[in-house]
Amino acid sequence: MMIFTKILLGTIFTSLIVSSVQYTTADDSQEQKSYEDFQTERMVSLESDGYKVHLQVVVRDSQGQLVNVVETTHAWKLSVWLPDGKRVPWLTDAIFDYILSEKEIITIDNIKYEMGQYIDTPKLSLLAFDKNTTFHILHFCGDFEGYGNLCLPAFEALTPQTNIMEGDVVVNQWTILRPMG
Repeated sequence: MMIFTKILLGTIFTSLIVSSVQYTTADDSQEQKSYEDFQTERMVSLESDGYKVHLQVVVRDSQGQLVNVVETTHAWKLSVWLPDGKRVPWLTDAIFDYILSEKEIITIDNIKYEMGQYIDTPKLSLLAFDKNTTFHILHFCGDFEGYGNLCLPAFEALTPQTNIMEGDVVVNQWTILRPMG
C-alpha cells in the first residue's frame, strides 16, 4: 500500500506541475531578416546617394604602442533629424563640403569621386559602456539656427570588436567618397 501511495502522490504532483505551466506562442508570421540583409539594405541606402564610406580605427596604449587596427566599409549615411522632427537632408553634403579635409579626385571602376577624410579621437567615456566597441558614429556639431548647439549623427559604421583599456587612445579615420557630377 505504501508504494501505491507514493506512486499516486508522485503522479498527482507531476500532473499539477505540468498543468500549471502556461504555454506561450510567438507570432512568427512577419518576415524575418538576417543581419546580412539588414546590412545590405543600409549599404544600398548609402550608395543610392553615391556615397562610399571607409573607417579605420587605430587603438594605442598610454605609452603609444599599437594595440589594434580595424577597418570596415560597413558604414552608412544616416537620415538626420532635428529635435522637433524636421529632417536635415543637406547635412551630409555640408559636412563633405565644409568639414572634411583637403579633397582629392580619385577614380574607381571608371567613376570619379571626391575623396575627403576626417579624423576624430573620441573620448573613452563616450564609447561603448563595456569598452568593447564595434559601433562608431561620426557626429556633426554646430549652431543650428533656432535650435542652438547640437551634435547630430551623420554616419555610422560597424567594425570588428576592439577591446579598449583605460588610458588607450582611439583614432577614427573616416574616408568618405562622393561621386562627381
